[in-house]
Amino acid sequence: MTTDNSPTAHSPQLLNLSDADRYVETPKAAKITKYTQGTLNKLRVTGGGPPFIRLGGKKRGKVIYDTLDLHAWMQSRKRTSTSEIAA
Repeated sequence: MTTDNSPTAHSPQLLNLSDADRYVETPKAAKITKYTQGTLNKLRVTGGGPPFIRLGGKKRGKVIYDTLDLHAWMQSRKRTSTSEIAA
């Protein structure tokens, strides 16, 4: 069995991301997703938002997002009709 090493649609190579740009804090994640910081904060509590990483303690730890996850999350929300039910 061979492994396909070609870049995927959300790979750092196709998004032209350096390691420094791949992980972002909430303000930058808000700009990428076009959601407000407050909405992303709320989605972290209620669920349904993009995956995030908490560095440090539960309450005061820094929250960062992997930009690949942000783009994948946005792709998963694509619809062709307003009557479609979210998966």
